[in-house]
Amino acid sequence: MLFLLLCQIIVKVIQDALSDEDEAVRTMAASSFESLHAVVGSQAMDEIVPSLMVALESGEEDESSRLRALNGLTGIIGVRSRELLPYIIPRLIQRPMSTNHAQILGGVARVTGSTLHYHFSSIIPVLIGELAELDDAADEEKEDAIRGCARAVCGSVEATGVNWLISEIASKSGSDKASVRRESCRMFEYVVTERKLHPLLFRRMLGFG
Repeated sequence: MLFLLLCQIIVKVIQDALSDEDEAVRTMAASSFESLHAVVGSQAMDEIVPSLMVALESGEEDESSRLRALNGLTGIIGVRSRELLPYIIPRLIQRPMSTNHAQILGGVARVTGSTLHYHFSSIIPVLIGELAELDDAADEEKEDAIRGCARAVCGSVEATGVNWLISEIASKSGSDKASVRRESCRMFEYVVTERKLHPLLFRRMLGFG
C-alpha cells in the first residue's frame, strides 16, 4: 500500500514537471520518467499518458494548458517513442483530422525522427487525403495546421527513414484523383525544402538520374 501511494505521488510530480514551462525541468522530468519506467514498467505510461492526452484534447480553448500537456507528451515520447507511438498515432490521425490533432502530431514528429517512419503507411495517406479534400471554403487555421504537420513530418524524419517517406508519397502520386496527385507533389516539395535537398539529389532518390 505504501509503495503504491509513493508511486502515485512520484507520478504526479513527474507529470507536473514534464509540463513545466522551463525546458531544463522538462528534460530532467523525462529522465526521471525513464527511471520510473525501469522500476514499474508500463504502469508509468498508463498513469501519465492518458491524462496528458485528455488535457490535449479538451484544452483546445485553453492554449496555455494545451501547450503544457504537449510539452509533457513530447517529453515522454522523446525517451519512449517505440512504445508510445502505436498508442498515440491512431488517435491523432482519425479523420476528419482536427486542427488540434494536426498540431499535436507535428509536435510529436519533431521528437520522434528516428522512429516515426515506421508509421508512415498510416500517417502520409491521411495527411495527403485531408489536404486533397480541402476546398476554397476550408478552415484556414486547419489547413495551416495540417500543412505545418506535413512539413514537420518531412523535416524531422532521420536519414534512415527518408526513403520510407518518399516511397509512401510516391505511392499516392499515381492516384486517379487530381487533388491527391497535387498534394503528393506538394509533399515532395516539403521533403526538398524542409530537408534542404538539392533537386538533382532528390531526382536520383526517385530514380530519375
